Amino acid sequence: MSMHEEYLAQVKFAFAPTRWANAIWHTSPAAKRYAGTLEEAQNAIQTLAGRYPDDPQQKVIESRIRVRLVTDWEEIKEV
Repeated sequence: MSMHEEYLAQVKFAFAPTRWANAIWHTSPAAKRYAGTLEEAQNAIQTLAGRYPDDPQQKVIESRIRVRLVTDWEEIKEV
């Protein structure tokens, strides 16, 4: 069974310091939830950190990247 890694990039904004927001979802044109590479996850966080530089409420105060190992889709034939 083959597997791959998915990366969840999350940030906390100054206006909501107790809530994690999904950085991938906020920066992806397809509104996807997970990044396929660590670099893509890091870029999403950097994009949000620099999006509103003059708004202190939009400041990213904390970030993290979570990694999970996911089983690839497998097609089965119906019997």
